[in-house]
Amino acid sequence: MAGVKRNPNRTGWYSISVDSLRTLLTFLVLVVLGVVGYFAFRAWKRDFVQREAERLILEGEAQVEELTGRQGTTPFANELEKARRELHDARREFEAVNHQQALDDAQSATSLLAWITEALAKGDEVGEAQFLSAAGEVSFRRGETGEWQPARSRLVLAVGDYVRTGERGSAEIMFANGTLYTIRANTLFRLSQTKSSSGKQEQAIRMDYGWVNLNTSRQESGVSTPDAEAVVDRDSFASVSYDRDSKEARFVSFEGKVSVAASDGTQRQLGQREQVVQAQKGLSQAQEVPPAPVPSQPPENLQLNLANTDRLAFAWEPVAGATRYALQVARDHLFVDTIIDRSDRTRPGATLGLRGEGTFFWRVAAVNRAGVAGAWSEPRRFRVASFGVGDAGDKEPPHLALQNPESYGTIFILGGATEPGAQVEVNGEPVAVASDGAFRKTIQLTQEGWNVVSIRARDASGNETERRQRVFVELY
Repeated sequence: MAGVKRNPNRTGWYSISVDSLRTLLTFLVLVVLGVVGYFAFRAWKRDFVQREAERLILEGEAQVEELTGRQGTTPFANELEKARRELHDARREFEAVNHQQALDDAQSATSLLAWITEALAKGDEVGEAQFLSAAGEVSFRRGETGEWQPARSRLVLAVGDYVRTGERGSAEIMFANGTLYTIRANTLFRLSQTKSSSGKQEQAIRMDYGWVNLNTSRQESGVSTPDAEAVVDRDSFASVSYDRDSKEARFVSFEGKVSVAASDGTQRQLGQREQVVQAQKGLSQAQEVPPAPVPSQPPENLQLNLANTDRLAFAWEPVAGATRYALQVARDHLFVDTIIDRSDRTRPGATLGLRGEGTFFWRVAAVNRAGVAGAWSEPRRFRVASFGVGDAGDKEPPHLALQNPESYGTIFILGGATEPGAQVEVNGEPVAVASDGAFRKTIQLTQEGWNVVSIRARDASGNETERRQRVFVELY
């Protein structure tokens, strides 16, 4: 009986198919593992941000309490108050379930508090500084021969070090004498020292080019450009800019006093809201600077729903003598990632078209007839999110899931989730709800023993769900 011949082509086809199938299965397994790993990492990161924000807020609040009233903190009163405000913002963001923003605010506050603590430990030592924040292209160099390195929060600087920002870079630096410098884009300077009016060596910087704002505390600070030098009085707010192409410098006193001396011997004493310009090595006469506008709308921390509106109106109080206004909207408080940067507003208002979600900051400055710009207003923050629109025929109550309460003595942190767009109240007080429906609220209870907390969710159609949680309060 003749044997059956095997088809070599069929055998080859079969072998290739098995190998291909094995490769495909391996690839699919790797894809599944990658997807699972990605979402697991996202969940871990989300939980980490929440835990880290909460830890830093509690740590910062304890530091503020410890530093308040401590001997020697008087020169740092402004910085302590700034940290207190940032922690307040962090707590508010945390309760609104904006954990990343809460973490950013808490990190800024704790960095400032750590600097205050270190400055107190160093006593009268001057000439050192520390980065409080750095956004975008910010670098530093140790002395004349060091290498440029990326800047980061809490990095310590010494006399002789250089700081540089790029086209999209900004930073906040706190010096040991309590002066806070805000460094704008395209700036280069070196840390130095200068003599104060009393003859004492004080912290200063030597600018090669760029723009800095400085808020002094209880001591003077100096800023020098290639052809002039300014001494900013204590408890003052000023700015200095230098254009290396035109070789012109601008010295502005927004609050307090500034003394300016040029290389040709001319001197000027600036009072509140005055400026001088240095050109051809001499100084101009003092000019008036417009005051900062006062924003009127939108209110601080306004939350907008893209499902209901796609526009936001800005308004501010008119400034006497202003012919136009500059308006900036950005994604960060240092205004590095700007989405609106206009200086041609002729009326005290503007309308912004909303194109995406996120947290945004805005500020405005006045410009007078002579083209002199005043100080920026205090930044305000608003949020844009997407929520569903209510259906009149919807009769189903919103879901409401609660987490176990976290207890800190008489302080309790309540959290949970409801459907996006729903409103939440805890014991009758409204709670900010994130775009995904998550919420978090801190409350204080003073009645010892068991307490009942009411959590109520209401959707856009008016349907309600109520849950109650029992918590035990132990008074010490």
